[in-house]
Amino acid sequence: MTSAGPDGQPRQIMSVSLKDQVLAGLRAGLLKGDFKPGKIYKMGEVGEQFGASRTPVREAVLELESRGVVEIIRSVGFRVTEPTPDDIQDMWEVRAIVEVPAMESLSGRLDDSTLAKLWSLIDDVEKAARSDDLASYLAKDAQLHDALYEELSNRHLAATIRDLRDSQRVPSLGARRASSDLIARNEEHRALVAAIASGDTEKIHNLTRAHLLVNYHKWQSQSDHRD
Repeated sequence: MTSAGPDGQPRQIMSVSLKDQVLAGLRAGLLKGDFKPGKIYKMGEVGEQFGASRTPVREAVLELESRGVVEIIRSVGFRVTEPTPDDIQDMWEVRAIVEVPAMESLSGRLDDSTLAKLWSLIDDVEKAARSDDLASYLAKDAQLHDALYEELSNRHLAATIRDLRDSQRVPSLGARRASSDLIARNEEHRALVAAIASGDTEKIHNLTRAHLLVNYHKWQSQSDHRD
């Protein structure tokens, strides 16, 4: 079944695991800025956009609410939440504690096939950055991070990192980046995967922490600018 998403583009929704497919569509829409912080969205209307009934939409929204990404408005729908500066600092501290050792655990562990997949995704991210295609960049960037998280031996740890990352990906904070900035961020990805491939744990530690810190300072400065 094909239907139009919130960006007006057709989306293919299959009968199997509708909730997971709606969740993926909502997540992509959040990353691209299709769903704006503070605006209320009705479950039925979102269901029509994704070719799904209210039940899988509500299940997907409930999962996003558990991650702190949206707030459900009873009998109305949901709205996207926007983290405060204190929230951003707290989430960065947790991500630094959790994500740095998680990436260190991948040191020298990835096989050639997995590394080839990561290099390909990094090339895709760079292509989107050079084309100044923010929507594609965000989608490919998310795929790259997800591919790294999938290699962690602890699926609960991977889910925790993903949830924290989703909570921080507020469209209003990401939409102002210049193409040169996106390319620079992707070079950090390239250096990190190279360090993982070579088994340089100390470099993985430093690169991961620096990557998170750059994001934190950017979110903080943009939040201060809005205030």
